Amino acid sequence: MNVKPHSENSNFFRIGNHSVASLVNTNDLIAHLRVLSAFHGLKAQVQQNAAHRGLDPNRSWVQYIEHAVERFHNWACRLSDREMSALQSEPLNIDLGILMVWHTYLLNPHTYLRDSLIIYPALTKLGAFPLTRVTADPIVVLESFANATNFQSPSSINMVEAVIRQESFIEKMVQLGWASNPSETLLTRCVTRYHSFLDLIASGTVKAVVPTLDIVRSEVCADVSHTNDGIAGSSMAHPSVARELL
Repeated sequence: MNVKPHSENSNFFRIGNHSVASLVNTNDLIAHLRVLSAFHGLKAQVQQNAAHRGLDPNRSWVQYIEHAVERFHNWACRLSDREMSALQSEPLNIDLGILMVWHTYLLNPHTYLRDSLIIYPALTKLGAFPLTRVTADPIVVLESFANATNFQSPSSINMVEAVIRQESFIEKMVQLGWASNPSETLLTRCVTRYHSFLDLIASGTVKAVVPTLDIVRSEVCADVSHTNDGIAGSSMAHPSVARELL
């Protein structure tokens, strides 16, 4: 198998027959790891506060997610042009729970694109997820220890279960220390290996490939960074779209 080498200093990578601008970079990865750390801290805070109140921490966290999904729905339905513009330029004033649900939604790009067109049309106009600003700006944290909401999300996937599934990945990033003190050298190699992985898929020389954790991490970041770019119509902007074109 002859996979073309990629320069770790290059902003372009050969994937199949295409020369593609880097789908993710080290700054994106660092920002994304800090976002994951913020979500991990949110869970710890909610569970700790629940324990102090004599409530079951795990159940309280699930209830928090349920209410966060409802808050995301309400937020996405009422987004105005003014709010969308402010999201990209002004200090964030969004509940961290809403950002966590939005982040999880973006990790299911095809579902997100379809639901945006049918259920949440405002999301089709929304810019990229504000990776670099989630930890740079003060974030609103709303706690919810009420009984489970009766809200039924119209999303094509169960958003509560999707958020919970993402927790194991976040926990791995924290346990490995990548979420708090990432090495830029390591992240540069992650970017290179990720694009090499896409090139391997494009080569058609293997029937099945299983990405390593560092490649998965880059893929997750690429999904979060580029899903809304894909909505905007850039043919090679989104990694899933790029793979389909190869």
